Amino acid sequence: MELAVIFLIWLAVTALDNMNKRKKRRLPPPEQPLDFDIPTLANDPNLPGEEVPLIVELPTPAEVRPKNFPPRQKKIVEPIQRPDDGSELNLNLTPSTVMDAFILTELLGKPKALRRR
Repeated sequence: MELAVIFLIWLAVTALDNMNKRKKRRLPPPEQPLDFDIPTLANDPNLPGEEVPLIVELPTPAEVRPKNFPPRQKKIVEPIQRPDDGSELNLNLTPSTVMDAFILTELLGKPKALRRR
């Protein structure tokens, strides 16, 4: 019960603080010009009589020439040759070998390249 009362008091103080911040008015900027002149330096690059050009000429685009790449050579893929003696892959799956494989995968873990940070 005490925690609920503390939470309600905190909520009320936060709401009042937010309402107080919204009521503050910002002062408008002064409408009259300032009464002093801004001094200029003798070596100022922006002299008062000079105008900055508004239109800048873009350089013409360079000529695009196609690149002559040498032709690619196709890779020759040789088919996998299976032994002709008629033997097939024998996995010899028994409950003990499956359990051993599971334990080894848990101990060794994933390769570094496949681990996520």
